[in-house]
Amino acid sequence: MKTVVFDFDGTLVDTFDIAVNVYNRVAPIFRIRRIARTERETVKNFSLNEFAVKYRIASYKFLPLVIFLRFLMVREKKRKKISFFPGTVQMIRDLRNSGFRCGILTTNSRRFVSSLLEKEKLSECFSFIETNPFLRGKHKSLEKLKKFHGDFVYVCDEGRDVVAAKEAGVVSVAVTWGFNSAENLLRFSPDFIISSPQEFFNVLKDL
Repeated sequence: MKTVVFDFDGTLVDTFDIAVNVYNRVAPIFRIRRIARTERETVKNFSLNEFAVKYRIASYKFLPLVIFLRFLMVREKKRKKISFFPGTVQMIRDLRNSGFRCGILTTNSRRFVSSLLEKEKLSECFSFIETNPFLRGKHKSLEKLKKFHGDFVYVCDEGRDVVAAKEAGVVSVAVTWGFNSAENLLRFSPDFIISSPQEFFNVLKDL
């Protein structure tokens, strides 16, 4: 396989603290539990359903909460300095130099993603950026990419991403430095799991 598709938040760039801070700001409005400082790493062990139970998010609040969080996240990510995870920039450059075709599937706007890629001089490393504001039915987005780009490897950081990859018949590589812990990701049985960008090429050798 010569095509690699990356999730963006939590996989290439670190937006976890921004997400937690935004959630804590809106928690009183929705009358749900805040994430304590001591719980920031613990929440990475929860599935979405487990998180909803733990933080008392009733089902009828979930969709409006997500919409509100998305809106605030877009604004906050524009204001804050967002960094690529250590090692990911070199990994992308190495993929490009090794003849791999890279793409991105994200809920962010194409303009926002492109601006971050330009800052790191990575724009030429990516052949496409596929965007979907909510990525409802993410497996359908993956199926669409598979139709147009052939078989590829999907690199992601959440259990729901792994599930979507399975539904689309796509090979998943889960990373442990994002929004879900290694323990949480293993429950979803990704095809591969890595704890550092340097391990990725070892995975590609097995494909």
